[in-house]
Amino acid sequence: MIKEQLTNAGIMDLFDSYYSVDAVKKYKPFKDVYQWAAKQEKLRTQDIVMVATHDWDLFGANKAGLSTAYIKRKEVIYHPYYVQADF
Repeated sequence: MIKEQLTNAGIMDLFDSYYSVDAVKKYKPFKDVYQWAAKQEKLRTQDIVMVATHDWDLFGANKAGLSTAYIKRKEVIYHPYYVQADF
């Protein structure tokens, strides 16, 4: 599905790689998903910034040790239970 979306958007050539939760058999925000992607890229989680528009996505990334950046697209309240994004 990811490859199809990137291709349809005309931006597939801008990506070196892409990943799906299907490989981990868990969904975000389980930290295993983020750690698995870091391992695939041979990176430490603390050297990665997760950029997203969903607070729950950043919550999982934060729990996995990534820095986070929030893109506010809507006037939706950032869930107060989640740690605020780094950026």
